[in-house]
Amino acid sequence: MKSSRLWLWGLTACGVLVAMVRNRGTVDFDEDETRYFELGESLARHVYALDVEQVFLHLVGTYRPPLLVISDALALLLMTPSPHGLSVVRVAWLGLLLWAVSGIAGDVARRSGMGSWDAERSRVIAMVLAATSPAVLLLAGSLMSEVPLAALFACSVRLLLALDESPSDRNAAALGAVVGAAMLVKWTLPVSLAVPALVAVLASSQRAAMLRLGSFAVAVAAAVAGPWYLLAGGRVATFVFSVGQGEGAQAFGAAERAPLGDALYYAGVLGWELLVVPLAVLAAAGSLTALRRGLRGRAVLFASVLGPALLFSLLANKEIRYLLPALGVWCALGGVGLASLSAGTAGRSWSRFLQPAPLALLGLLGVAAAHLSGDDEPFPYRRATPDDLPVETIDAVVQALNPGGIRRAAVMSPEPWLWTPLWAQGVEANAWTRWQAAWCAPHLMDEAAFFLVASPQGTMEHCATDGQNSLAKFEELRAELEPIQRWSGGGKDLVLLVHRERLLSRPDATVPGPLLSRPDATEPDR
Repeated sequence: MKSSRLWLWGLTACGVLVAMVRNRGTVDFDEDETRYFELGESLARHVYALDVEQVFLHLVGTYRPPLLVISDALALLLMTPSPHGLSVVRVAWLGLLLWAVSGIAGDVARRSGMGSWDAERSRVIAMVLAATSPAVLLLAGSLMSEVPLAALFACSVRLLLALDESPSDRNAAALGAVVGAAMLVKWTLPVSLAVPALVAVLASSQRAAMLRLGSFAVAVAAAVAGPWYLLAGGRVATFVFSVGQGEGAQAFGAAERAPLGDALYYAGVLGWELLVVPLAVLAAAGSLTALRRGLRGRAVLFASVLGPALLFSLLANKEIRYLLPALGVWCALGGVGLASLSAGTAGRSWSRFLQPAPLALLGLLGVAAAHLSGDDEPFPYRRATPDDLPVETIDAVVQALNPGGIRRAAVMSPEPWLWTPLWAQGVEANAWTRWQAAWCAPHLMDEAAFFLVASPQGTMEHCATDGQNSLAKFEELRAELEPIQRWSGGGKDLVLLVHRERLLSRPDATVPGPLLSRPDATEPDR
C-alpha cells in the first residue's frame, strides 16, 4: 500500500513537472488569459495600497467570478508580476484535481466491497488516466478557469457520493461550500452538476432526506456565492446572453445550426480529444465494467460524465475544454472499472497490462508521440509563438520610445498568437507600454500611441463589428502616424507606427527620431 501511495505522489509530481516544462519559453496566451492576469495584477496593487474601495469595485465590476482573481492576486503579491510565473503557480490546481479524482476512485472501490489493495490500485489507475491526459497537461498551466473548475467539480462529485452514502447536515454543508466556491470560479458549474445531482436524488433510497439535504446544500452554496452574483449579476447576464444568443453565439455559428443538431457533438470527442486513444479505449472498457458489475455510485458517475457532454452540446459556443470537469470523473470511473477488471481476470497473461505501471508508461508514450507529431493541441487559442516573430525586438523599440508614462500599443490584427506574446513580453519587462488587440476595442484608436500593422490582415468572426470599426478609425488616423520600423515574422510583414503627440516623456528624457531610414521600409499594402 505504501508503494501505491508513492505512485500517487510520483504521478502528481510528474504532472506538475510536465505542465511546468510545457509552459516555459514564449507561449501564446488567450485573450481571456490576458484579462485574468490583468485583473489579478490590478487587484494585487489595490490590496498592496490598502485601497478597500478599489478592491471592492475591482471584484464586482467584471462579469468574471472573483475566486481565481483573488488567488492570482495573492500569488502576485509574493512574486514578480509575470504571466509565465503565474501559470506555473496555477499548476497547484492540477494537484487538487488529481487528489479529487483519486479520492472518488478510492471511495467508490471501498464502498463497492473491493479489497484495500484493489481500492488503492483504483486510485492509482485513475491518477494515471488524468495525469497523462493531453488536455489536462495543456491547460494545467493555463490562466483559464478550466482546471480549477474541474478540480472543484471533482470535489463536488466526491461529496455528492458521500452525501448519498451517509446523508447528514455536515456532508450537505461541505457539498454546498465547495459548490459555492466552484460558482465563484465559473458560472457553468450548474450545467455540469445539474444532471448528477438529479440522478443522486432519484437513485437514492432516501429521497426525502436527500431532497432536504440537497436544499440545505443549495442554501449554503447561495450564501457563499450569492453576494457576488447579486452585485455583478447584470454583467454576468449580459455576457451569458451574448455567448448564448447574441454576437458571441453568432460568431460560433449558432445561426447555421438546427436547435438540436449538435446534441451529440461532445460524445464524438469525449474519447478522442481528451485522452490519448489507447487510454481512452481502456477508460471506456473500465466504465462498462463498472456498469456491468454494479459498483456503488455508478449512476452518479455516469451522469457526471454524460450530463455535461449533452448539455454543453446545446450551446452554440463549443470547445473541448468545457468537458474537462467530466474528464476527471471519467478517469475515476475508468480507474475503478479497470482495477475491478484486473482483479477479476488475475492469472491471465493480458491482465498484467492493466496494472498501474504499464498504463502509466502507455499514457506517457502516447503524450510524447502526440507532442512530437504536433497533434496534441486541440486548443488552437494556446500555442507556441513562431520562432521568427521578433517579439523582444518590437517591444524593445516601443519601450525605448515611450519612457515616461503608461500607454497602449494596438495590434491591428485579432490573432492571439501575434499580440499576446507582445503583451506577455511587456508585462514581464514591467514596461510602461502594454500591448492589446484593437479588434474588440475600437476605443484604442483614440488612446494608443503605437500601432503594429500586420499584412496579410488576420480575421476573426468574434467582435466582427468592433473590428471593422477599429479598421475604419485607423484609416482616419493614418495620416497622423509615423512609420518607425519594419519586420517579418510568423508569415506576416509587420510595420510599427507611432503617434508622437500621444507620447509622454520625462523632463530628462528625449524621444528618439525615426528609426526608419530606408525608402522601402514603409507600411505594406493591406
